[in-house]
Amino acid sequence: MVTIEIVNDGVSGAVGSDGFGVRGLSERAAHVRGTVRSAPADGGRWVLRAELPIAGNAHQARATEDER
Repeated sequence: MVTIEIVNDGVSGAVGSDGFGVRGLSERAAHVRGTVRSAPADGGRWVLRAELPIAGNAHQARATEDER
C-alpha cells in the first residue's frame, strides 16, 4: 500500500473545472481497491489523502474480484 497526502496552502486559485475532482479520483482509486478522502484542515486548508495498493497487488485484487 502506498499513501499520498496533499495539503494545499489555503489559497484558492480555482475558478471552475470541467473535470470530476475528488469524486473522479475516488472512483479511479476504488477501481484498484484504494481510497481517496478529502477534509478541511487548520487555516482554511484542505487535505487530500489517497491510499492505493502497490501495482502488483492491485491487479491481483481486481482479478480475484472479477472471478467472483
